[in-house]
This record gives sequence, C-alpha cells and structure tokens, in this order.
Amino acid sequence: MIELGRLALLGVPVFALYACCAAAYGARSGRADWVRSAERAVYAVLALLIVALVGLEVALLGDHFELGFVARVSSVEQ
Repeated sequence: MIELGRLALLGVPVFALYACCAAAYGARSGRADWVRSAERAVYAVLALLIVALVGLEVALLGDHFELGFVARVSSVEQ
C-alpha cells in the first residue's frame, strides 16, 4: 500500500496539469466536452490524493521507518 501511495503522488501533478489545461482550453473555445474532461481529471486528482493519504496512514500505523516522514514524526516508544 505504501508503494501505491508513492505512485499515486506521482500521478497527481500530471492529472492536475491536464485539468488546468483542459479547463482553460474548454472555457476559451466554448467546448463543454473539454470542461467535463477537466472536471473528471480533478476527480482523479482527488482519488489519487486519497490513495496517497491511506498509504501514509498505513505507513504511520505500521511503523515503517524506511520512509523519512514516518521516521521523523513517529516513534515506537510510549
């Protein structure tokens, strides 16, 4: 799940850039299909961010100290 979260974070900027470009093109040219495509890309960004968040939660709860963030903010001591 942790690796899936990392992969999801790699896809976020790609879909976000596409959403911005498609929305701008759709608004400028008056093409509703491009605006709908941009809207779906935003939903994809949301889904990918949720997957990344779940991966981070799994890493934090499972004490996966190989991740730098988990090593900095987590501890096995009570």
